[in-house]
Amino acid sequence: MQTILFLATLSISCLTSCKFGEPPKRSGAPKPPSAEAADPRSQIARRHVDENQVPGLSIAIAYEGSPVETIALGYENLETQSLVRPDTVFQIGSITKQFTAVAILRLVESGKIALDAQLGSYLPEIQGPARSATVRQLLHHTSGIPSYTDMEKWKELMRRDMSPEEVTALFANEPLDFEPGTSFSYSNSGYFLLGRIIEQASGQPYEKFVEEDIIAAAGLRNTSYCSHADLVPHRAAGYERSERGFTNASYLSFSHPYAAGALCSTASELAQWQSALQAGSLLSQGSLDVMTRSGLLSDERATNYGFGVFLGTLGTHPRVFHGGSINGFTSILAYYPKDKLTIAVLANTETTIVGALEEELARLVLNEPLPPLHDAKVPDRLKSALSGHYRSADGLTFSVSTEGNALMGTLDGQPALRLMLQPNGCFIPDLRPVGMPVDRGICIRFGEDRVEILQGGMNTALERLD
Repeated sequence: MQTILFLATLSISCLTSCKFGEPPKRSGAPKPPSAEAADPRSQIARRHVDENQVPGLSIAIAYEGSPVETIALGYENLETQSLVRPDTVFQIGSITKQFTAVAILRLVESGKIALDAQLGSYLPEIQGPARSATVRQLLHHTSGIPSYTDMEKWKELMRRDMSPEEVTALFANEPLDFEPGTSFSYSNSGYFLLGRIIEQASGQPYEKFVEEDIIAAAGLRNTSYCSHADLVPHRAAGYERSERGFTNASYLSFSHPYAAGALCSTASELAQWQSALQAGSLLSQGSLDVMTRSGLLSDERATNYGFGVFLGTLGTHPRVFHGGSINGFTSILAYYPKDKLTIAVLANTETTIVGALEEELARLVLNEPLPPLHDAKVPDRLKSALSGHYRSADGLTFSVSTEGNALMGTLDGQPALRLMLQPNGCFIPDLRPVGMPVDRGICIRFGEDRVEILQGGMNTALERLD
């Protein structure tokens, strides 16, 4: 489940709200035996593992109609020294949202849910302002309902098993961040509520409906609602980084991520999931088109988010994708519809490399060269116009100022970074002074009285405060 940003040491005590923090310390994890051949894809993955000290990594690369290529590197469990295998099971965090979206659309197709019906018509016990948000707005993250994973009171409860009704009570009657449909703000609360709607419409618990109606229909054998109690062969252990190296990830009850992020899967089965979607095994073509079409705000601005998927491009290649972050795990699933290419990357630690690795692999496969890094002079008038303080609906702050000839950006009080202007109008933060390579996948784009930050499959909008 996620939000991002630049130096992100992905702290997922907030499930998917990441913010750029200090660069990670080297953990000194042992290197497993190297089994990959001189395959450039494996070499790219190996480099990322070695440079970032990721315990384990599982990758699937698939073209429609061709066998899935898998790459397994590192350890699924550092304590037992067991190696990652193609069937190693990882927590996939917010990639779960695709499964939830498909479940909603299947119930729409059967006439049990209407996309433009209000939340209150399915969950009448919700009496606060959230009740007016529509199912479509929940799917598009345009409901204005604050994300419970950003609330301090939730963070104190995340180890406790709670019912869906109890978790809902934490946020359902809170004031909205904005009027439904007027803005975009990534909200785990919206997808949690979609799980509740699925239960009401199907008459089954979310876990049972998704496993029996969705996962089974896709033919997935190693994908399920995560459980701490179940015995799962080749389950990857999740890790966090600390001053003393890797430690076991903080405990999180799976009753909390629920429909927003509680599924487990393998890289190869995520590729199989994508194939089932494209083959029509799960949805009609009309429903799939709706799922992969950008939402629109009330002023007709596109959000570049469909139902459980972000929408973008890699060079000239359209891209449908979503990342996932949850205690001890990070993931990404990307599909390139014009090329019929799917890439899934799963890691068992909180790391920013999965997005960069997926993009580098995609560029190699698609023969899409990395664009040159520019550092164009920012005119003084533009620096003056952009300088100021910005804030997202969920409280993320971004300050822009000038320092000599440079335009500087500071996110949530973290180190100020020089913003480098690119020919396409994006600004990229220069991470080299804090000991990290420049991430060309970051795009900071300014608009009238707002800024949007795209990183790692997430798009965060912030409005000007002054």
